[in-house]
Amino acid sequence: MKLNLLGRRPPKLKVIREPKSPEEITNRICELLLTDPVRRGASEVFLEPHESSTHVDYRIDGVLHRGPFGDPNYGSPGIPTSGAARVVASLKRMAGLHVHGKQTQSGCIRYQVGSHFSS
Repeated sequence: MKLNLLGRRPPKLKVIREPKSPEEITNRICELLLTDPVRRGASEVFLEPHESSTHVDYRIDGVLHRGPFGDPNYGSPGIPTSGAARVVASLKRMAGLHVHGKQTQSGCIRYQVGSHFSS
Protein backbone atom coordinates (compact mmCIF):
# COMPACT_ATOMS: atom_id res chain seq x y z
CA MET A 1 0.00 0.00 0.00
CA LYS A 2 1.37 3.44 -0.90
CA LEU A 3 0.27 6.73 0.64
CA ASN A 4 1.38 10.16 -0.59
CA LEU A 5 2.19 12.68 2.15
CA LEU A 6 3.13 16.32 1.77
CA GLY A 7 3.78 18.60 4.72
CA ARG A 8 6.14 20.48 6.98
CA ARG A 9 8.05 19.31 10.03
CA PRO A 10 5.66 18.95 13.01
CA PRO A 11 6.54 19.24 16.70
CA LYS A 12 7.68 16.10 18.53
CA LEU A 13 5.00 13.74 19.84
CA LYS A 14 4.37 13.51 23.57
CA VAL A 15 3.14 10.21 25.00
CA ILE A 16 0.44 11.00 27.53
CA ARG A 17 -0.41 7.45 28.63
CA GLU A 18 -0.05 3.90 27.44
CA PRO A 19 -2.83 2.61 25.16
CA LYS A 20 -5.10 0.04 26.80
CA SER A 21 -7.27 -1.39 24.01
CA PRO A 22 -6.45 -2.84 20.56
CA GLU A 23 -8.17 0.18 19.00
CA GLU A 24 -5.97 2.59 20.96
CA ILE A 25 -2.86 0.65 19.94
CA THR A 26 -3.95 0.74 16.28
CA ASN A 27 -4.65 4.48 16.50
CA ARG A 28 -1.25 5.12 18.11
CA ILE A 29 0.57 3.15 15.39
CA CYS A 30 -1.37 4.99 12.66
CA GLU A 31 -0.49 8.30 14.30
CA LEU A 32 3.21 7.39 14.25
CA LEU A 33 2.96 6.13 10.67
CA LEU A 34 1.58 9.49 9.56
CA THR A 35 3.34 11.94 11.89
CA ASP A 36 6.90 10.62 11.64
CA PRO A 37 7.12 10.81 7.82
CA VAL A 38 5.75 14.37 7.80
CA ARG A 39 8.31 15.30 10.46
CA ARG A 40 11.09 13.77 8.36
CA GLY A 41 9.88 15.47 5.16
CA ALA A 42 8.67 12.30 3.41
CA SER A 43 6.45 12.49 0.36
CA GLU A 44 5.30 8.84 0.43
CA VAL A 45 4.88 5.98 2.89
CA PHE A 46 5.09 2.34 1.81
CA LEU A 47 3.78 -0.59 3.86
CA GLU A 48 5.63 -3.75 2.89
CA PRO A 49 4.12 -7.02 4.19
CA HIS A 50 6.49 -9.85 5.11
CA GLU A 51 5.81 -13.30 6.54
CA SER A 52 6.06 -12.31 10.21
CA SER A 53 5.70 -8.51 10.13
CA THR A 54 4.98 -5.43 8.04
CA HIS A 55 7.83 -3.00 7.37
CA VAL A 56 7.42 0.70 6.70
CA ASP A 57 9.47 2.72 4.21
CA TYR A 58 9.44 6.48 3.48
CA ARG A 59 10.43 8.34 0.34
CA ILE A 60 12.40 11.46 1.27
CA ASP A 61 13.76 13.65 -1.53
CA GLY A 62 13.32 10.78 -3.98
CA VAL A 63 15.29 8.29 -1.84
CA LEU A 64 13.63 5.33 -0.10
CA HIS A 65 14.41 5.06 3.65
CA ARG A 66 13.40 2.41 6.17
CA GLY A 67 10.92 3.81 8.71
CA PRO A 68 10.83 3.08 12.45
CA PHE A 69 8.79 -0.10 11.94
CA GLY A 70 11.06 -2.75 10.48
CA ASP A 71 14.42 -1.01 10.90
CA PRO A 72 16.93 -2.78 13.16
CA ASN A 73 18.52 0.63 13.84
CA TYR A 74 15.29 1.57 15.64
CA GLY A 75 15.19 -1.79 17.44
CA SER A 76 11.93 -2.75 15.73
CA PRO A 77 11.24 -5.91 13.74
CA GLY A 78 8.18 -4.30 12.13
CA ILE A 79 4.48 -4.22 12.85
CA PRO A 80 3.51 -7.75 13.95
CA THR A 81 1.32 -9.56 11.43
CA SER A 82 -1.37 -9.96 14.10
CA GLY A 83 -1.87 -6.18 14.33
CA ALA A 84 -0.89 -5.12 10.82
CA ALA A 85 -4.30 -5.96 9.35
CA ARG A 86 -6.02 -3.52 11.74
CA VAL A 87 -3.46 -0.80 10.98
CA VAL A 88 -3.75 -1.27 7.21
CA ALA A 89 -7.58 -1.29 7.39
CA SER A 90 -7.55 1.93 9.41
CA LEU A 91 -5.19 3.65 6.96
CA LYS A 92 -7.24 2.42 3.98
CA ARG A 93 -10.40 3.91 5.50
CA MET A 94 -8.59 7.22 6.05
CA ALA A 95 -7.44 7.20 2.40
CA GLY A 96 -10.88 6.26 1.04
CA LEU A 97 -9.66 2.90 -0.29
CA HIS A 98 -11.41 -0.48 -0.31
CA VAL A 99 -10.66 -2.06 3.07
CA HIS A 100 -11.13 -5.65 1.88
CA GLY A 101 -9.44 -5.22 -1.49
CA LYS A 102 -6.40 -7.45 -2.01
CA GLN A 103 -5.17 -5.70 -5.15
CA THR A 104 -2.43 -3.06 -5.00
CA GLN A 105 -3.95 0.28 -4.07
CA SER A 106 -2.56 3.78 -3.91
CA GLY A 107 -4.22 6.47 -1.86
CA CYS A 108 -3.73 9.87 -0.29
CA ILE A 109 -4.43 10.97 3.29
CA ARG A 110 -4.77 14.60 4.37
CA TYR A 111 -3.29 14.74 7.85
CA GLN A 112 -2.83 17.66 10.25
CA VAL A 113 -0.01 17.85 12.77
CA GLY A 114 -0.24 21.06 14.76
CA SER A 115 -0.63 23.81 12.20
CA HIS A 116 0.91 21.70 9.41
CA PHE A 117 -1.05 19.68 6.85
CA SER A 118 -0.08 16.79 4.60
CA SER A 119 -2.06 15.53 1.67
